Amino acid sequence: MKKLAIFVEGQAEEIFVEKLLLEYARQNSIVFNVQRLYGGNDCPRNPTVIKSESATSQTEYYILIYTSCNDTRVVSDYMERYDNLISNGYSTVLALRDLYPQSYEDLERVENSINSVLQFKSIPNNIHIALREVETWFLGEYTHFGKIDARITLNAIQTETGYLFPLQEYEQSILHPADTLDKIYTIAGYRYKKKVSHFKRTVNQIDYENLYINVRSQIPRLDKFLAQIDLFFQ
Repeated sequence: MKKLAIFVEGQAEEIFVEKLLLEYARQNSIVFNVQRLYGGNDCPRNPTVIKSESATSQTEYYILIYTSCNDTRVVSDYMERYDNLISNGYSTVLALRDLYPQSYEDLERVENSINSVLQFKSIPNNIHIALREVETWFLGEYTHFGKIDARITLNAIQTETGYLFPLQEYEQSILHPADTLDKIYTIAGYRYKKKVSHFKRTVNQIDYENLYINVRSQIPRLDKFLAQIDLFFQ
């Protein structure tokens, strides 16, 4: 049984990653353990178990998802637990965080800071940064708009937002991906706010085959993330 641990920033990433991995392992046996980390500063970072599925003799992949519930804690949570996870048989340990609210111009500084800390700790840098938010990746899979509502056409989107999909540079063009997604859904009377029901609605309509085959070539950070997932499932 292969074991993967992945640290994510919030519930949007948590829901997306679980669905993504299910799509990868559709024909295989996979179980999930999802934990959210709360606390810090003056109290320990204790996990709250959200989902705990039992592995059996048929289980091929065991996935542990840690949700940091704080964009500033993903890297530190990853560092604090990395060695213990490796010692407990996890062959792959990853992390996924947003760049937002920092700008694209801050990316090099953020990456250099992460590299410096991880090198000091002798921990490999398997931290993936979505530019600017993971919602950039949702926007890249623009075929899902029509599944949300047939009124959300590419022409309507261009009129409402000024964006003509597909974009040439998703990661640099869209300054506020979650806000853009909200504006697009408003065309048909829907919203995209930081609500679990909104996350699930979007994640469940994404075409993961299209994301995997086509969209990744247009979004370098998504491609890099998926490439490491590919290696785990090989």
